[in-house]
Amino acid sequence: MASSVTSISQSAPSLSSNDSAVLQALFDAESKPSTGVKITPSLTTLPHISPSSLSHLQALELSAIQLLESTPTSSLTRETIETAISKLSSIITNEPKYASAYVNRAQALRMLIDFEKQQQQQQEERVDSSVVPQPSSETSTSTSTAQIFADLSQAITLLSHPAQTGISSLHARILANAYTHRAYLLYKAARSSSSPSSSSSSSTTTPPQADLPTHLQTLPAEKLEDMASWDFQAGGRYGNDVARQMGVQTNPYAKMCGAIVREAMRKDIEEWRGFV
Repeated sequence: MASSVTSISQSAPSLSSNDSAVLQALFDAESKPSTGVKITPSLTTLPHISPSSLSHLQALELSAIQLLESTPTSSLTRETIETAISKLSSIITNEPKYASAYVNRAQALRMLIDFEKQQQQQQEERVDSSVVPQPSSETSTSTSTAQIFADLSQAITLLSHPAQTGISSLHARILANAYTHRAYLLYKAARSSSSPSSSSSSSTTTPPQADLPTHLQTLPAEKLEDMASWDFQAGGRYGNDVARQMGVQTNPYAKMCGAIVREAMRKDIEEWRGFV
């Protein structure tokens, strides 16, 4: 009597495209997960802006940016930065739906905040009390920070709409810059506020939460980092390689998997030692 052998065929697991993308992101930090974002290099358009207006707006924007790019960092003055901000604000006033100007104004505002912090630090380090400190800028740090987040969020809102036929490389780059910039600010605040030195320090320097708008200052570091992770992932989807890697690094699911792996390795080591 011939024995019957039951053959078991292995079937590939049925995963949705989203599940596949999540698993790929968790275990391959260099991967480019399927995101549904279709970038069409041949397109040169932006939402809400006519092709005839785009080149004119870009020329005005370039003149503002060149004020900052053509000046060495060590030679930048408050007046130069504020002039660039004023030029970008004028563009926004005349064409409030031009997203790129918001992103670059946010960058210029951040430069202004960094400049003022550097000036303040230099003044605090001076021993000679006869030195008269420079007057502070009319734009306070808290106001500038709130404006930065408002500008980045407005740019994201203007460009985040369904695009059935794909988006241009310019469109994707502006979105990537906006998401990545906002993610960086959130992540920086989260890491600073969670560090032991920041919580125990009695220094009179500006606390890390002051680098955020008022409505975000009371959030715990874990929440801020989760928000940063989401923005990093969005920046990565639109083409920023650094944001893509940071999105994986700060992904809570990836962290959870990493913790599970570390715990399994710890138990393996303990069991191995038991046999020694």
